[in-house]
Amino acid sequence: MTVPALDALPDADIASREGMTLDQLFRARLSFALEQSRSLFGQVQFADAKAGTLLALVGLLAAHVASGGVGAGAWEIRGLLLLDGAVIGLCVLVLLPRTAPRAVLETMAQTDRYSWPALSIAEHGESHADFIRTAQASQLVVSVARSNASVARILAVKYGLLRWAFALAFADVIATLLVAGLR
Repeated sequence: MTVPALDALPDADIASREGMTLDQLFRARLSFALEQSRSLFGQVQFADAKAGTLLALVGLLAAHVASGGVGAGAWEIRGLLLLDGAVIGLCVLVLLPRTAPRAVLETMAQTDRYSWPALSIAEHGESHADFIRTAQASQLVVSVARSNASVARILAVKYGLLRWAFALAFADVIATLLVAGLR
């Protein structure tokens, strides 16, 4: 699906059927979109904090295993370190900054004037300032909403990776306890 540029949004009836003025409606819509944006970024920070904590804990467990602290044989240690490495790798993927390819950023600069990736295209600095100066209220709301959708997609990937990281970390801790208990 092609996303229309903000200056090419189709005319639509944006009036309220609840007796609100357009000004009240715009403020309510923009407030909702901005609060949603804050919530999404809070969830991104929470996912990153979970990944960082898990990374530190599994790193300590890996150091303990590698130093021979579980008293296991070479094959058991390799297996445990492989699990540790998988969890650490997934955590790093969660924490890895995500940015779109240049072509996607160019498109975003025309369809989403709220997110930092869209604003990172240097040659669009003046056009962005001009857009903000002349934007229609609905264009601002749509821009924030599109940015929120992009952040939500990033968040879905982060939490998907975290689900796997926690499942493997749980298996890793159980395996480490079993190996250490068998000795």
